[in-house]
Formats: sequence, structure tokens, C-alpha cells
Amino acid sequence: MKEYNIRMQKFNENKRTNSRPTEVKMKCEGYGKECDIWSAGVLLYALVYGIMPFRGVTIREIKEKIYNNKIVPYRDNVSPQCQSLMKAMLTAEPERRISIQGILEHEWFSDMPEQKDVVIFNPHERG
Repeated sequence: MKEYNIRMQKFNENKRTNSRPTEVKMKCEGYGKECDIWSAGVLLYALVYGIMPFRGVTIREIKEKIYNNKIVPYRDNVSPQCQSLMKAMLTAEPERRISIQGILEHEWFSDMPEQKDVVIFNPHERG
């Protein structure tokens, strides 16, 4: 299996009391912005579809799908622009993956109305 920039490791491999199956800990080789973009793509996919982009019954099956970039198929109920962004963020090869600037300039964001002020909470409701 080709390991673009994702590595699987055992979780708590030094602990003898770990009786559960080996957990998966994702770590990117040469950790950088590319890894953050891929992780954000996983989160975007999960938020949009309500499921993870790489699914399987066993940890081994999930690992293989990640390594082989076998993403759960995109559904038609999401805009083509959003699907395009997710695909660009989840590109396996880091050198081909969309950049942060590319994300900010992506058509999915460019169609959004500009907001001058975003109110996170109403100061009068704070107790």
C-alpha cells in the first residue's frame, strides 16, 4: 500500500493493559498544512453527510480504504460545488491537494454572501 502522507499507528502500544483491539491513530508523514486540509476534508464530509468518508467493519478495512482513498460515494443531495471542495480536500496525494488559499477561493465559498459582523452570542443574554 502506498502511504501518501498518512500513517497508521497502534494506540497506547506501550501499555500492557490494553486488551481492546488496536485503535487507529492517524498521523501524517511530514506533518504540515496538507495534513490539516485532509483532516478538515474528513470533518467537512462528516458534517455534510452525517457519516465518515471511510467506513468499514474492522479497523483493518478502514485503514485499507484510507490508504486506497476509497471514499463512501458522494450523494446527489449536496451541491456540486461542495462535492468538488470535499474531493479536492480529500485528494490522497498531498502535492495535488487543494491549498488553504485554494479553499478560500473555491466556488463553494465565493457564492456565500459577505458578512461584515458575525454575532456569536448576544451580550444581553450573558449571565
